[in-house]
Amino acid sequence: MKVSILDSKRIQGRSWFLGKMSLWDYLVSVSPKNFEFEIQRGIVKNKYLDSILLSVQRNEPIPPITITIDKADVKDNELNINNGSFNILDGLQRTYRLWLYKKISEIALETQSLDMFGEYTFNMSTIINELKTSNYYIPGVLSISLIKQLLDLSNSINVSIIPQIYKNFDVFFYIWGGLNEKETINKMLILNAGQRKVSTGHQYELMFLQIFKDKELSKQVHLIREKDDSYGKVKKGERNVGDFIFSSTIIGLQSLIMGKPIRLSTDNLELNYEEDFVSEEEVDKYFNQPFLNIYLESLYNIDNLLCSYDSQYYVWFVKDTTISGIMGAVGRYLRLVKDDYNNNFQEATNKLITNLCHTNYFNLNDFYREYNNLSSSRINIGDKVRDAIFRYSLSVLDGSNIQWSEAFTSKKGLNNE
Repeated sequence: MKVSILDSKRIQGRSWFLGKMSLWDYLVSVSPKNFEFEIQRGIVKNKYLDSILLSVQRNEPIPPITITIDKADVKDNELNINNGSFNILDGLQRTYRLWLYKKISEIALETQSLDMFGEYTFNMSTIINELKTSNYYIPGVLSISLIKQLLDLSNSINVSIIPQIYKNFDVFFYIWGGLNEKETINKMLILNAGQRKVSTGHQYELMFLQIFKDKELSKQVHLIREKDDSYGKVKKGERNVGDFIFSSTIIGLQSLIMGKPIRLSTDNLELNYEEDFVSEEEVDKYFNQPFLNIYLESLYNIDNLLCSYDSQYYVWFVKDTTISGIMGAVGRYLRLVKDDYNNNFQEATNKLITNLCHTNYFNLNDFYREYNNLSSSRINIGDKVRDAIFRYSLSVLDGSNIQWSEAFTSKKGLNNE
């Protein structure tokens, strides 16, 4: 695609351009790969985007779309970008919605027929079926009623005029060239500030994505991202042994390092807190392929043990409160370990598994009885549950084997233990 350049800058060795092109030419250049950019969240339903086509028809400007490219090929104030060779950093939802309208228009115009009165008609079923076989179609983003409106040629906006209004509409772009992965992620988080918030869970995924892309990591564990279709089911416990929410495994790892349970929070995203988080030495110690492999395999082994004992654990052990509580206890148990941490961590999790087999595992009936006694009006239930699981797990490790009633009612502060 060719983008007309309106302005450009060199910023710390990175290229930045302000450009524009017709909406039609932009969407022709979009490929399914653009909707699968790894750091972006998935396509979501958004009723506020239902009116974007009206803005295009009225020639009302829409916010610029931010894309990244590997290299810039500029000639005569035009930037040449190979189709599909760019990533959409901001504007994915807008792009997909407008692309979907274009696709519906193309299918409708290709399959239209004349009725007995000489007027064009469209077969809704044919269009939906054709749409489903396209390279990238996500059901439910557009309602059937909205598609019907587009097929009604008496409406001011319909499939017959979409090509022309797209060709007459200019889209503006912010284009970054030469960003590395970390800079790309930071740009995306900044761009989303003040707009629809990127969830904390997705921020965790972005911050640690590079670490967990290593194909040599445990093949028994499947990390489910927020954008994955199975995310909702896995989060509710409808999963196989070894299926975990990506961000929850990171919370567990951070809890292990800190030696106490932490919660899903943007306050915990950085890995360089001076007082209460991870030193550079600890980053090297934990965030490497051998240790991460041991960590994930340990999660799998605990998961396999618990789910084999009772199907309730499919729901219980996948929660971030559970994983952070257990891993925080393992970390507290190992606080004094200075030497071969990999082996000591593995020994600690093996000890946890062995000791659980000699007790009633995590005794979920008692756990839920105490949980149901909590009052959300006076306490933060999430913090209370994490702390209780931490105390109970630590007692399993050190052999004191306290009851859930004691784990939930202890007033001793974790920071003072």
